[in-house]
Amino acid sequence: MKSILSVIFLFIISTSCIAQYNVSGSIKDNKENAVSLAKIEIIAVNDTVKIRPVQSGIDGAFSIKNIKNGNYILIVSAFSFQEYKTDIVIENKDLNISPIVLVTDNVLKEVVISTKKQQMVQKTDRLVVNVEGTPIGISGSALEVLQRMPGVDIGSNGSAITLNGKTEVGIMINDKLVRVPIASLLQMLSSTNAKDIDKIELISNPPSKYDAEFTGGLINIKQIKKNTEGTNGGVLLGVGYGKKDKEKAGINWNTRKKDINFFGDLNFDRNNNPRQFTNSSTILSDNNTYYNKTISDRYPVINGYSGRLGLDYYIDDKTTLGLLVNGNTSRFKQEVFGNTALSESTGNNSSIVLFNDEDSQRDLFSTNINFNKKIDDSQTLNLDVDYLNYYNGAPNNYQNTYFDASGNEYKNEIFSATKKTPVNVWVGKVDYSKEINKNVKFDLGSKYTNSNLENTVLVQDLINDEYIKNEEFSEKSDLVENIAAVYSSMDWKANDKTDIKLGLRYEYSTQDLNLLTKGNVLDSKLSELFPSFFLSRKLNKNNTLQFSYGRRISRPTYFDLAPFVLFLDPNTYYFGNIELKPSISNALSTNYQYKKYIVSLEYTIEKNAIARSQATFPDNTAQQVLTSLNIDYLKVLNFSLSLPFKISNWWDMQNNLQLSYLDQKMDDKKEDDTFYVLRTSQNFTLPKDFSIQVFASYNSKRISGVSRIDDFQRVNLSIDKKIPKWDSRVQLSFSDIFGRDYSFESTDNLNSSYVLYSYEPRIIRLTFTYNFGNNKLKKQRKREIGSDEIKERID
Repeated sequence: MKSILSVIFLFIISTSCIAQYNVSGSIKDNKENAVSLAKIEIIAVNDTVKIRPVQSGIDGAFSIKNIKNGNYILIVSAFSFQEYKTDIVIENKDLNISPIVLVTDNVLKEVVISTKKQQMVQKTDRLVVNVEGTPIGISGSALEVLQRMPGVDIGSNGSAITLNGKTEVGIMINDKLVRVPIASLLQMLSSTNAKDIDKIELISNPPSKYDAEFTGGLINIKQIKKNTEGTNGGVLLGVGYGKKDKEKAGINWNTRKKDINFFGDLNFDRNNNPRQFTNSSTILSDNNTYYNKTISDRYPVINGYSGRLGLDYYIDDKTTLGLLVNGNTSRFKQEVFGNTALSESTGNNSSIVLFNDEDSQRDLFSTNINFNKKIDDSQTLNLDVDYLNYYNGAPNNYQNTYFDASGNEYKNEIFSATKKTPVNVWVGKVDYSKEINKNVKFDLGSKYTNSNLENTVLVQDLINDEYIKNEEFSEKSDLVENIAAVYSSMDWKANDKTDIKLGLRYEYSTQDLNLLTKGNVLDSKLSELFPSFFLSRKLNKNNTLQFSYGRRISRPTYFDLAPFVLFLDPNTYYFGNIELKPSISNALSTNYQYKKYIVSLEYTIEKNAIARSQATFPDNTAQQVLTSLNIDYLKVLNFSLSLPFKISNWWDMQNNLQLSYLDQKMDDKKEDDTFYVLRTSQNFTLPKDFSIQVFASYNSKRISGVSRIDDFQRVNLSIDKKIPKWDSRVQLSFSDIFGRDYSFESTDNLNSSYVLYSYEPRIIRLTFTYNFGNNKLKKQRKREIGSDEIKERID
């Protein structure tokens, strides 16, 4: 209760101080001579109103006074010199710019200005959260960064990611959809260093250029890619401890020389992460009531390796050829020790001692070839070819020893379950962009995706010292999916205050699923149109209103459909559902922004919404099966607030509130629910380059399909020390200070189950980062690759 009150207390503290600051500097030419009478202008990034320009003095110096906090463009122009532009940020103090050098030739010398980005920026079709350089972008992983994003929730049991109260959310890394199983995706994110992240884009209603997949929207993780002259990069080393040890290391680099840009990163993460799993169920079957309670201690050790290599070749000023290769491999080794207590209303009681070991492997390899051609000043052509290969091998060994009520052993059960899943995906994409005039831009594109998956599950029972195939749970399946799409969009600047974006996407998809034992069980074809509309209207200098509409789809993922089995205890296991249907959603949203404060309202209607990890109870058994189910309809009304406040020069905060109302119908049963999420980050800047951040969040209870998820909280603390002399940083962080539990209850008529995951609390980490190389800025290539959306629907 104290932690909840702490969160609410931190959240409601809000005081804003309005201050104005000065921007000063000097202008020189390339011979170090002062440039007098140069014109210096400052323009607010989100406003067309210019601040009154000034001129440099005879010594080249200038000063512009009374500038409010915000993002600006600084423009310097002088006779016979090339115009100079740079971005600056005013953040609670005067800004003294290093000498600006103007030259008369075509090469402009760069000036590095160290400024702080505004953490959250609301754009027409997405909320952008800047991560680089913030406390959350230093230690930890990409997964931990996501857990702090406004409106984002990561299911602690690895079953779902939600955005603004909606499931079926796609994860993109550098504009590429990550089509791997959700468990593999979360492991990938846990081995991706937060230090390599530039920003995260929360796209609740994606435009037509993106696949129509995922009714809950998209989350795009943009990694840092510099394009500077020479070589630069960074090194990260980290150690941690909770109940067990954690280690990580990483390096990233970028080398630019003339027409070649070579970049990449390599990361290693080891997480020894013990946890406890509790599963209780009450099942009515054959006029008997079965009570089951299993408590198991799990000891997983996860070793993850990830890497990225990229090469851009600038053939000429208008043509670029690029190659990008990504790899990720992880090894999940786990031992499980548990006990199950079984009782029946008839008075028959027994118990089971459980043992399970797993040594699974997940490998992901993807490559992209990109060709970008600027035809002329108004036309651009972009071509992409992508290939993705994913493999998951998960061997499990089980041993269950049964005892009667008197403690006498009466059965010893030994069996194994092995799953092998190779996946191959090919993607081709063509995009064409045309600027009709300065106010109208037109985009046209097409994309084709071919996916092939094989899934082999083999369960074997040890009988008389020989392993015998269990026909009930063993299966081999293959699934072929094809998605062809064309899209068009138009960006129209109607006037100085109004921007409109129209989009239309058409997709034709097929799914063909075959089982070895049953033959063809799915042969579906789907042809759909997906319109989108965005409107942004600047009411005045400080007020902006935005509106959007979009239609989207969520197709069942491969493992939603293909049968597989994963035992949690002798009477509880996961299984696929070949009867799962795709879902279609329509979403309306509006955003109002006053200065940095953002208010959002979103309403979504979804037919056949997909709910994962739902408990079902087969007739005439004492078993519980976790699977994916369709919700007949799901309506979500979401209200959110983003409230940044500056208390003083040394204390600022970012507060977020999400309030959601759900209305659903499932198997003729109607339910509604209201839940909320509170998040706050308190940031303190201290003398001698120290800083402290306190992050706290609280999620209230909520329904999800047939389940009700209990409330939970998180409180983290980090202490940073910059070492400017070495261009490095040291961070000491504490995660889950008050512990972390995740639990939910499921009901089906008179049957019920309760699941509790108890995770490792109070994890302490020490992280050291070091930056090296040249940081003079050059123009960076903005590259979106063809498999914008390749990778997440394997699960």
